[in-house]
Amino acid sequence: MRAGVNERYPVMAGDNPRQSCLRALQQWESSRAFADDVLHRTLDGCRLTPVNRAFVTEAFYGVIRNRSLLDFIIERFRPSKLDGRTRLVLQLGLYQLYKMRVAPHAAVYETVDLAGPARSLVNAILRKAINEREAVFCDVDSAPAYIRWSHPEFLYSRWSDELGSGGAEGLCRWNNEPAKIYVRPNQLRATKENLLQEADGAKQSSLHTDCLEVDHLPTSWIASGVVYVQDPSTLLACEVLNPRPGEKVLDACAAPGGKTGYLAQLLANSGSVLACDYEPSRLTRLRENLA
Repeated sequence: MRAGVNERYPVMAGDNPRQSCLRALQQWESSRAFADDVLHRTLDGCRLTPVNRAFVTEAFYGVIRNRSLLDFIIERFRPSKLDGRTRLVLQLGLYQLYKMRVAPHAAVYETVDLAGPARSLVNAILRKAINEREAVFCDVDSAPAYIRWSHPEFLYSRWSDELGSGGAEGLCRWNNEPAKIYVRPNQLRATKENLLQEADGAKQSSLHTDCLEVDHLPTSWIASGVVYVQDPSTLLACEVLNPRPGEKVLDACAAPGGKTGYLAQLLANSGSVLACDYEPSRLTRLRENLA
Protein backbone atom coordinates (compact mmCIF):
# COMPACT_ATOMS: atom_id res chain seq x y z
CA MET A 1 0.00 0.00 0.00
CA ARG A 2 2.73 2.46 0.93
CA ALA A 3 4.49 4.29 -1.86
CA GLY A 4 6.96 7.11 -2.32
CA VAL A 5 5.81 10.58 -3.26
CA ASN A 6 8.67 11.93 -5.38
CA GLU A 7 7.58 13.54 -8.66
CA ARG A 8 8.02 10.85 -11.26
CA TYR A 9 5.17 12.00 -13.50
CA PRO A 10 5.45 15.79 -13.97
CA VAL A 11 2.75 17.73 -15.79
CA MET A 12 3.89 18.30 -19.37
CA ALA A 13 2.62 20.04 -22.50
CA GLY A 14 0.02 18.45 -24.79
CA ASP A 15 -3.30 16.84 -23.94
CA ASN A 16 -4.13 16.52 -20.25
CA PRO A 17 -3.06 13.00 -19.19
CA ARG A 18 -5.48 12.84 -16.25
CA GLN A 19 -8.38 13.94 -18.45
CA SER A 20 -7.38 11.28 -20.98
CA CYS A 21 -7.21 8.65 -18.24
CA LEU A 22 -10.60 9.65 -16.82
CA ARG A 23 -12.14 9.47 -20.28
CA ALA A 24 -10.71 5.98 -20.76
CA LEU A 25 -12.04 4.84 -17.38
CA GLN A 26 -15.51 6.18 -18.22
CA GLN A 27 -15.48 4.35 -21.56
CA TRP A 28 -14.34 1.11 -19.94
CA GLU A 29 -16.99 1.32 -17.21
CA SER A 30 -19.84 2.13 -19.59
CA SER A 31 -19.10 -0.51 -22.23
CA ARG A 32 -18.14 -4.16 -22.63
CA ALA A 33 -14.89 -3.28 -24.38
CA PHE A 34 -11.63 -4.87 -23.28
CA ALA A 35 -9.50 -2.59 -21.12
CA ASP A 36 -6.52 -2.84 -23.46
CA ASP A 37 -8.67 -1.81 -26.45
CA VAL A 38 -10.06 1.19 -24.56
CA LEU A 39 -6.57 2.28 -23.55
CA HIS A 40 -5.19 1.73 -27.06
CA ARG A 41 -7.92 3.91 -28.63
CA THR A 42 -7.43 6.58 -25.98
CA LEU A 43 -3.69 6.81 -26.51
CA ASP A 44 -4.12 6.83 -30.29
CA GLY A 45 -6.47 9.80 -30.00
CA CYS A 46 -4.26 11.93 -27.73
CA ARG A 47 -1.23 14.13 -28.20
CA LEU A 48 0.75 12.84 -25.24
CA THR A 49 4.46 12.76 -24.52
CA PRO A 50 6.00 9.36 -23.70
CA VAL A 51 6.04 10.27 -20.00
CA ASN A 52 2.36 11.18 -20.05
CA ARG A 53 1.47 8.05 -22.02
CA ALA A 54 3.20 6.05 -19.29
CA PHE A 55 1.21 7.95 -16.67
CA VAL A 56 -2.12 7.25 -18.39
CA THR A 57 -1.28 3.56 -18.78
CA GLU A 58 -0.23 3.09 -15.15
CA ALA A 59 -3.15 5.09 -13.72
CA PHE A 60 -5.76 3.45 -15.97
CA TYR A 61 -4.77 -0.13 -15.18
CA GLY A 62 -4.00 0.77 -11.57
CA VAL A 63 -7.46 2.15 -10.87
CA ILE A 64 -9.07 -0.92 -12.44
CA ARG A 65 -6.85 -3.30 -10.42
CA ASN A 66 -7.51 -1.49 -7.14
CA ARG A 67 -11.18 -0.51 -7.35
CA SER A 68 -12.29 -2.38 -4.23
CA LEU A 69 -9.49 -0.86 -2.18
CA LEU A 70 -10.07 2.65 -3.53
CA ASP A 71 -13.83 2.41 -2.88
CA PHE A 72 -13.10 1.27 0.68
CA ILE A 73 -11.00 4.42 1.20
CA ILE A 74 -13.66 6.62 -0.40
CA GLU A 75 -16.31 5.15 1.93
CA ARG A 76 -14.14 6.14 4.89
CA PHE A 77 -14.40 9.80 3.91
CA ARG A 78 -17.76 9.83 2.12
CA PRO A 79 -20.18 7.10 3.22
CA SER A 80 -23.09 8.62 1.29
CA LYS A 81 -23.76 7.92 -2.38
CA LEU A 82 -21.63 9.46 -5.15
CA ASP A 83 -22.36 9.85 -8.83
CA GLY A 84 -20.27 7.65 -11.12
CA ARG A 85 -18.05 10.37 -12.56
CA THR A 86 -17.13 11.82 -9.17
CA ARG A 87 -16.29 8.36 -7.88
CA LEU A 88 -13.96 7.78 -10.85
CA VAL A 89 -12.27 11.14 -10.26
CA LEU A 90 -11.72 10.23 -6.60
CA GLN A 91 -10.41 6.77 -7.52
CA LEU A 92 -7.94 8.39 -9.91
CA GLY A 93 -6.82 10.93 -7.30
CA LEU A 94 -6.44 8.39 -4.50
CA TYR A 95 -4.51 5.99 -6.72
CA GLN A 96 -2.00 8.76 -7.44
CA LEU A 97 -1.69 9.60 -3.74
CA TYR A 98 -1.31 6.06 -2.43
CA LYS A 99 0.07 3.98 -5.28
CA MET A 100 2.06 6.22 -7.59
CA ARG A 101 5.13 8.35 -7.17
CA VAL A 102 3.29 11.61 -7.79
CA ALA A 103 3.80 14.70 -5.64
CA PRO A 104 0.66 15.16 -3.48
CA HIS A 105 0.12 18.78 -4.51
CA ALA A 106 0.19 17.80 -8.21
CA ALA A 107 -2.17 14.87 -7.66
CA VAL A 108 -4.69 17.05 -5.81
CA TYR A 109 -4.51 20.14 -8.03
CA GLU A 110 -4.71 18.29 -11.34
CA THR A 111 -7.41 15.84 -10.19
CA VAL A 112 -9.64 18.51 -8.62
CA ASP A 113 -9.51 20.31 -11.96
CA LEU A 114 -11.41 17.35 -13.48
CA ALA A 115 -14.20 17.30 -10.90
CA GLY A 116 -16.51 19.98 -12.31
CA PRO A 117 -19.37 20.77 -9.88
CA ALA A 118 -17.86 18.34 -7.33
CA ARG A 119 -14.56 20.25 -7.09
CA SER A 120 -15.01 21.21 -3.44
CA LEU A 121 -15.95 17.69 -2.40
CA VAL A 122 -13.07 16.07 -4.29
CA ASN A 123 -10.61 18.64 -2.96
CA ALA A 124 -11.73 18.05 0.63
CA ILE A 125 -11.52 14.24 0.37
CA LEU A 126 -8.11 14.21 -1.31
CA ARG A 127 -6.66 16.61 1.25
CA LYS A 128 -8.05 14.48 4.09
CA ALA A 129 -6.49 11.47 2.40
CA ILE A 130 -3.11 13.20 2.62
CA ASN A 131 -3.52 14.42 6.21
CA GLU A 132 -4.93 11.11 7.49
CA ARG A 133 -2.63 8.89 5.49
CA GLU A 134 -1.38 6.75 8.41
CA ALA A 135 -4.89 6.30 9.79
CA VAL A 136 -6.03 5.13 6.35
CA PHE A 137 -3.17 2.61 6.26
CA CYS A 138 -4.26 1.27 9.65
CA ASP A 139 -7.86 0.89 8.48
CA VAL A 140 -6.74 -0.90 5.34
CA ASP A 141 -4.45 -3.24 7.33
CA SER A 142 -7.40 -4.33 9.46
CA ALA A 143 -9.82 -4.70 6.52
CA PRO A 144 -10.74 -8.11 5.07
CA ALA A 145 -8.16 -9.61 2.75
CA TYR A 146 -10.29 -9.17 -0.36
CA ILE A 147 -10.34 -5.42 0.37
CA ARG A 148 -6.61 -5.19 1.14
CA TRP A 149 -5.74 -6.92 -2.12
CA SER A 150 -8.71 -5.47 -4.02
CA HIS A 151 -10.47 -8.57 -5.37
CA PRO A 152 -14.17 -9.42 -5.61
CA GLU A 153 -15.36 -11.01 -2.38
CA PHE A 154 -16.91 -14.02 -4.16
CA LEU A 155 -13.60 -14.76 -5.91
CA TYR A 156 -11.60 -14.52 -2.69
CA SER A 157 -14.12 -16.84 -0.99
CA ARG A 158 -13.84 -19.39 -3.79
CA TRP A 159 -10.04 -19.33 -3.64
CA SER A 160 -10.13 -19.62 0.17
CA ASP A 161 -12.27 -22.75 -0.10
CA GLU A 162 -9.77 -24.28 -2.52
CA LEU A 163 -6.44 -22.97 -1.21
CA GLY A 164 -7.06 -21.88 2.38
CA SER A 165 -7.00 -18.27 3.53
CA GLY A 166 -3.20 -18.02 3.32
CA GLY A 167 -3.11 -19.40 -0.21
CA ALA A 168 -5.95 -17.16 -1.33
CA GLU A 169 -4.30 -14.08 0.13
CA GLY A 170 -1.01 -14.93 -1.52
CA LEU A 171 -2.74 -15.41 -4.87
CA CYS A 172 -4.55 -12.08 -4.52
CA ARG A 173 -1.31 -10.32 -3.63
CA TRP A 174 0.47 -11.77 -6.66
CA ASN A 175 -2.50 -11.26 -8.97
CA ASN A 176 -2.63 -7.50 -8.38
CA GLU A 177 1.05 -6.76 -8.85
CA PRO A 178 1.98 -4.93 -12.07
CA ALA A 179 3.13 -7.51 -14.55
CA LYS A 180 6.77 -7.87 -15.51
CA ILE A 181 7.65 -7.01 -19.09
CA TYR A 182 8.30 -10.03 -21.29
CA VAL A 183 9.09 -9.98 -24.97
CA ARG A 184 9.11 -12.77 -27.51
CA PRO A 185 11.93 -12.30 -30.02
CA ASN A 186 10.84 -12.62 -33.62
CA GLN A 187 13.30 -15.34 -34.53
CA LEU A 188 12.63 -14.73 -38.22
CA ARG A 189 14.32 -11.35 -37.78
CA ALA A 190 16.57 -11.42 -34.71
CA THR A 191 18.33 -13.76 -32.32
CA LYS A 192 17.94 -13.75 -28.56
CA GLU A 193 21.71 -13.44 -28.18
CA ASN A 194 21.85 -10.20 -30.17
CA LEU A 195 18.90 -8.71 -28.31
CA LEU A 196 20.41 -9.58 -24.92
CA GLN A 197 23.53 -7.66 -25.89
CA GLU A 198 21.58 -4.62 -27.08
CA ALA A 199 19.50 -3.83 -23.98
CA ASP A 200 20.71 -3.23 -20.45
CA GLY A 201 18.65 -5.21 -17.95
CA ALA A 202 17.42 -7.76 -20.50
CA LYS A 203 17.71 -11.39 -19.47
CA GLN A 204 16.50 -14.81 -20.47
CA SER A 205 13.09 -15.56 -18.95
CA SER A 206 13.01 -18.47 -16.53
CA LEU A 207 9.42 -19.18 -17.62
CA HIS A 208 9.99 -19.87 -21.31
CA THR A 209 13.03 -20.34 -23.50
CA ASP A 210 11.50 -18.19 -26.27
CA CYS A 211 10.98 -15.13 -24.04
CA LEU A 212 13.16 -12.40 -22.57
CA GLU A 213 12.44 -10.35 -19.44
CA VAL A 214 13.31 -6.66 -19.80
CA ASP A 215 13.52 -3.74 -17.38
CA HIS A 216 13.20 -1.19 -20.16
CA LEU A 217 11.73 -1.88 -23.59
CA PRO A 218 13.61 -0.18 -26.44
CA THR A 219 11.05 1.43 -28.75
CA SER A 220 13.28 0.53 -31.70
CA TRP A 221 12.58 -3.15 -31.02
CA ILE A 222 8.85 -2.61 -31.45
CA ALA A 223 9.21 -0.32 -34.45
CA SER A 224 11.47 -2.77 -36.28
CA GLY A 225 9.39 -5.83 -35.41
CA VAL A 226 12.20 -7.79 -33.77
CA VAL A 227 10.13 -8.48 -30.62
CA TYR A 228 6.52 -8.70 -29.51
CA VAL A 229 5.47 -7.87 -25.94
CA GLN A 230 3.92 -11.13 -24.74
CA ASP A 231 3.52 -13.08 -21.52
CA PRO A 232 5.17 -16.51 -21.66
CA SER A 233 1.93 -18.25 -20.63
CA THR A 234 0.24 -17.21 -23.88
CA LEU A 235 2.69 -19.30 -25.91
CA LEU A 236 1.52 -22.60 -24.42
CA ALA A 237 -1.66 -22.97 -26.50
CA CYS A 238 0.37 -22.55 -29.69
CA GLU A 239 2.82 -25.21 -28.57
CA VAL A 240 0.05 -27.66 -27.67
CA LEU A 241 -1.28 -27.20 -31.21
CA ASN A 242 2.25 -27.89 -32.51
CA PRO A 243 1.80 -26.52 -36.05
CA ARG A 244 4.13 -27.86 -38.73
CA PRO A 245 5.60 -25.90 -41.65
CA GLY A 246 3.24 -26.00 -44.62
CA GLU A 247 0.06 -26.44 -42.55
CA LYS A 248 -2.97 -24.14 -42.43
CA VAL A 249 -3.93 -22.81 -38.99
CA LEU A 250 -7.14 -21.08 -37.87
CA ASP A 251 -6.77 -18.54 -35.05
CA ALA A 252 -10.44 -17.85 -34.31
CA CYS A 253 -9.94 -15.22 -31.58
CA ALA A 254 -6.73 -13.61 -32.74
CA ALA A 255 -6.56 -9.97 -31.62
CA PRO A 256 -4.29 -8.34 -30.66
CA GLY A 257 -2.04 -10.82 -32.46
CA GLY A 258 0.57 -12.26 -30.12
CA LYS A 259 -0.34 -15.91 -30.61
CA THR A 260 -0.95 -15.34 -34.32
CA GLY A 261 2.59 -14.05 -34.73
CA TYR A 262 4.01 -16.93 -32.75
CA LEU A 263 2.07 -19.43 -34.86
CA ALA A 264 3.56 -17.84 -37.97
CA GLN A 265 7.01 -18.19 -36.44
CA LEU A 266 6.40 -21.86 -35.62
CA LEU A 267 5.36 -22.38 -39.24
CA ALA A 268 8.79 -21.01 -40.23
CA ASN A 269 7.28 -18.82 -42.95
CA SER A 270 5.89 -21.88 -44.68
CA GLY A 271 2.14 -22.34 -44.39
CA SER A 272 -0.77 -19.99 -43.63
CA VAL A 273 -2.65 -18.60 -40.66
CA LEU A 274 -6.25 -17.41 -40.94
CA ALA A 275 -6.70 -14.88 -38.12
CA CYS A 276 -10.22 -13.78 -37.09
CA ASP A 277 -11.85 -11.77 -34.29
CA TYR A 278 -15.47 -10.96 -33.54
CA GLU A 279 -14.74 -7.26 -32.82
CA PRO A 280 -13.97 -5.23 -35.99
CA SER A 281 -12.02 -2.57 -34.08
CA ARG A 282 -9.68 -5.24 -32.75
CA LEU A 283 -8.89 -6.36 -36.29
CA THR A 284 -7.29 -2.97 -37.00
CA ARG A 285 -4.93 -3.45 -34.09
CA LEU A 286 -4.30 -7.04 -35.16
CA ARG A 287 -3.23 -5.89 -38.63
CA GLU A 288 -0.95 -3.24 -37.14
CA ASN A 289 0.76 -5.66 -34.81
CA LEU A 290 1.25 -8.31 -37.47
CA ALA A 291 2.63 -5.74 -39.91
